[in-house]
Amino acid sequence: MKNQKVTIFIAFAFIIMIINVSSALAAERTVNWDALSENLVNALKSDNPGLQQSAMRLIIQYADYVHVDAAIFNLMRLYRQSNDSKVRQLALVTINKMRNTYAIDFIKRNLKYETDQKIIKLCTAIINNYNGLKSGETSVAIVAR
Repeated sequence: MKNQKVTIFIAFAFIIMIINVSSALAAERTVNWDALSENLVNALKSDNPGLQQSAMRLIIQYADYVHVDAAIFNLMRLYRQSNDSKVRQLALVTINKMRNTYAIDFIKRNLKYETDQKIIKLCTAIINNYNGLKSGETSVAIVAR
């Protein structure tokens, strides 16, 4: 009997939590995108890897709303100098979402020096995706190593 009461209590608490979350998501929020953009740029300029990675994830998620071109060199530095392949991949996806011509050109020029096969494939996909949006350019083949 006691287990049944505990189970009912947990189920009731879970239902209340779901109702609260869904009502919070349904409420329209106003977001100061300029302030968020400035904070994301500052986060990418910091030396804290966790903060940088969180900022990159937010940029990917809200790329259509934030303006973080001021941090493009920090992203390129993370892509080139990080020892963690996952951080490099995250930086590449962030650059791709930002659609920064200079950074994508840098990725294209740097491709011939890349040794990590996952990074090579991701770079190739980013370049081909970017070229697909610009008419008249040819795709880049994955370099066999």
